[in-house]
Amino acid sequence: MTSLDNRSCAINEPEQRVERDAVEALARVRDTRVTCVLAISLMFVFAITDIWAFPSEFIIAWAIRLIAAGGLLVVFIVANSAFFERHYAAVILATYLGIAAAVNALIFLSGPSDFSRDIYFSAFILINMGLFTWVHFTARGVVALATTIVCSYAALMILRHDSLAPQNMAIFCTQMLFIFGSALIGYMSFALRNRYLIDNARLRRALELSIWNMKNVNGVAANSKRNMTS
Repeated sequence: MTSLDNRSCAINEPEQRVERDAVEALARVRDTRVTCVLAISLMFVFAITDIWAFPSEFIIAWAIRLIAAGGLLVVFIVANSAFFERHYAAVILATYLGIAAAVNALIFLSGPSDFSRDIYFSAFILINMGLFTWVHFTARGVVALATTIVCSYAALMILRHDSLAPQNMAIFCTQMLFIFGSALIGYMSFALRNRYLIDNARLRRALELSIWNMKNVNGVAANSKRNMTS
């Protein structure tokens, strides 16, 4: 690298870091609000299924959905604040663990005759999709959060509904395969997106450096020409 390249790197690096941090902050706010809006909407849409899938306690199920929706509304409001920027990781952890807790509560309260015990696992597929799409954690952080949520569901089904019993094991294993498959697809999409973002940042940096160098070379050439004519 030439001295001119070194100088251009020194000049552009702070500006690029500030710009990158600003873009990332806006993306965190946008994606968190999208998560909240979609989660609240889906909670109320799927509340209709409680009437036939959760007939034993559907009033309690609606109360759980309302509490979860209220928490998501708070997150939506807080997302555009300095508190959110400072405590982004904690807010996101509370958001996704709260959604998972609401779903687990519905499954926990399901009776032997309620279809909700066997079909509400699909909520964890949606959680995985949102987690790997809109959470701005590292790959390890996202995987750790997804693993925690899935393990909480598996433990609930085993301890509460005896899903390892021979008559229940086939359904439980199928559910876990669907959840694991959604997590795998989500992770691959997450990794691919990050790779594209890194490649885009490198190409943008190379273009900016090229433009900066070209301007300086042209300026040096113009000064040399003026000196020769004077």
